Amino acid sequence: LLSLVRTRLEEEADPDPRALVAQLSATEGELYDFLAREVLAEAPPQLAEFLSDISILDEVAIPAATVVVGPDTDVAGHLRTGETLGLLQRAAGTDRWHFAPLVRDFLYAHLEQVRGRRRVREMHEAVAAHFDGDDWRIAARQYILAGRPADAARQVAESLDDVLGTGAYRTALDVLS
Repeated sequence: LLSLVRTRLEEEADPDPRALVAQLSATEGELYDFLAREVLAEAPPQLAEFLSDISILDEVAIPAATVVVGPDTDVAGHLRTGETLGLLQRAAGTDRWHFAPLVRDFLYAHLEQVRGRRRVREMHEAVAAHFDGDDWRIAARQYILAGRPADAARQVAESLDDVLGTGAYRTALDVLS
């Protein structure tokens, strides 16, 4: 990736590194092609599909990933492999992982390309429905991504005691804005 950035800077007559980095998008162009070669082509097909599927999650935990990919998938094994390959990072002292933003953007764009936006929206809805009433943060965020803001607002409203008790004001405001 750094070689790609360096090459682009060398090609420019008046290079501006900050402008180039700001223009980088993992959803199209050279960076997308690079990530497709390096991430998906090198990963075993089952792992590549797993990573693409779970890219719908902001924060990846085994229960949420299992909802996305189904109970017959070795979720824990795939998460460990993704972490070993540097595609997922484990939050210190937790059982939650996250993607680097560019990697997640790439995988999500790939997922939409392969499965279609309608199917991806259905995946968001399935996760939201699963966590509806149990984990307002996951349910609300997934409802937003599924294009159902009224259901996201309902999740926050029904969970006001938890929002107030845990001080999750910013998260609730992000969902409602």
